[in-house]
Amino acid sequence: MLSLLLMLLAPVVLPAQRVIVTEFMADPTPSRGLPLTEFIELYNSGTAPVALQDIAIASGGRAASAGAEDVLEPGDFLVLVPIDSLESWRRLNVPVVGMALPGLTNTADVITLLVAGDTVADIHYTKGWYGDPDRDDGGYSLEYNGLGPPDCAGSWSASRADGGGTPGLRNSLDGLLLDSSPPALRTVNLDSSGFTVVFDEPLSGNLAEIFLLDGAVIRPTWQTNMEFVFELSMDKGLIYKLSIVPNYSDCSGNFPVDTLGADLFAPLPIRSGDLLINELLFDPVPGGGDFVELLNHSEQVISLRGLQVANTFTGVTKTVTANHFLGPQELVVLTSDRHHVVSYFPAARSEAIVETELPALANERGNLTLVATDGTEVDAFDYHEDYHDALLNPLEGVSLERLDPDAPTQDPANWYSASSTVGFGTPTRPNSQLGDWEETTFFLETESFSPFTAGTNELLEVRYRTVRPGVQATVRVFDVAGHPVRSLERIALLARQGSIFWDGRDDSGKPMPVGPYILLVETFSAAGPGERIKLVAVLAG
Repeated sequence: MLSLLLMLLAPVVLPAQRVIVTEFMADPTPSRGLPLTEFIELYNSGTAPVALQDIAIASGGRAASAGAEDVLEPGDFLVLVPIDSLESWRRLNVPVVGMALPGLTNTADVITLLVAGDTVADIHYTKGWYGDPDRDDGGYSLEYNGLGPPDCAGSWSASRADGGGTPGLRNSLDGLLLDSSPPALRTVNLDSSGFTVVFDEPLSGNLAEIFLLDGAVIRPTWQTNMEFVFELSMDKGLIYKLSIVPNYSDCSGNFPVDTLGADLFAPLPIRSGDLLINELLFDPVPGGGDFVELLNHSEQVISLRGLQVANTFTGVTKTVTANHFLGPQELVVLTSDRHHVVSYFPAARSEAIVETELPALANERGNLTLVATDGTEVDAFDYHEDYHDALLNPLEGVSLERLDPDAPTQDPANWYSASSTVGFGTPTRPNSQLGDWEETTFFLETESFSPFTAGTNELLEVRYRTVRPGVQATVRVFDVAGHPVRSLERIALLARQGSIFWDGRDDSGKPMPVGPYILLVETFSAAGPGERIKLVAVLAG
């Protein structure tokens, strides 16, 4: 009967998942109160005792056995320490076993736990697991929160205990949710053999069909749970759409909500004349920043990444690092102050503005040169403030616009001041001085308007076209008795085409009575007086 009783109480070897690593110290220096040695804490999460002689620990090499003739009872902790530090640990009055504990690297390593020869887990930790820059330089253990898989990075963090850890005791992080964010896309790297997708943490789930290229499922040639390599031929000059559908999670069970996307593009070399300097603001208003607008004058998609923007007068060169693609005949603005450009020119398309460092540009005269990654000079402009309209003063905040993309960049006659009617600049928009008209004309879109009655024609639109850049105008409204009513434009540098509006009110904002009104347009330029044009409009009820 005695032998039967002993057999029933003998240690039972349980499945490997019943024993887990719950805490470890990889970098004990400086000590926050614990013995100055590494340790690994185990916990028996099963329902029966486990023989310690069946427990072994490895860290990239041969496994070392706990070797003690004892058992780890259900619900109990056990601290494994180097055998030569056993006495200092016993003074803490915690369950401890001394053994030939494998050494742990401070910044990254693997802890392999085996029970009866079966691998429990390979815990591949990194310094990033601490999640706290104040506790990742030594003296604090990494603790398991007990919520996710024990080999999951999102289940671990630096101990919050003042003494640097809780060996043999309930963890300071027990039950705390440490990770509530889904995996994020870290990088997509393109090379000559294909591309590589890298996430910021390991993925879980069925990963076979989460990647789509131009809508078709593609499978990695090689992968880990964080890095996915795709070897395939990609035509240069074409944009491929990569989509990653949210059918995956991290090991903590955090699923993304949205499909991730990235544009993949293998660029062709940029040739001279492919990119043109199309508009330049070199004398911004106080507190503002310079900008240069570029036009893709080629028939191919161009990547701006690696483009050099130089000032050859000063010898300063800056390199564009943004991964921005520019289609044929599309515009993009480069500036060191994106916020200013968007706020000062509200019509600008924010998605076509790239913030990047630019070489300093002098206000009077200077140079801006574009250089491709292979050293090819793509375009160059030696600008001068004299290229502005001679009647404009001051010039702060007024950009120079290119008149003809097919005319030489260095031709001073190919540049003119942006119109005042567009705010003296058209970043990301067609230049205000573009046009090809045989004469200057002003005309009414409709001769009658009803500004104080809801419906159509609430504004009187005066449309115009100018024969050349530099036409300025005053536009005034008179009643039939010849009394001045409203000054619509006092001195306006006109665009090559545009519109001027009247809302039916006088200069004080008072609504005018119904009846006919005369609009007097007087044009002039640096060359002298121009034309006097009268238009008649009817303000209706």
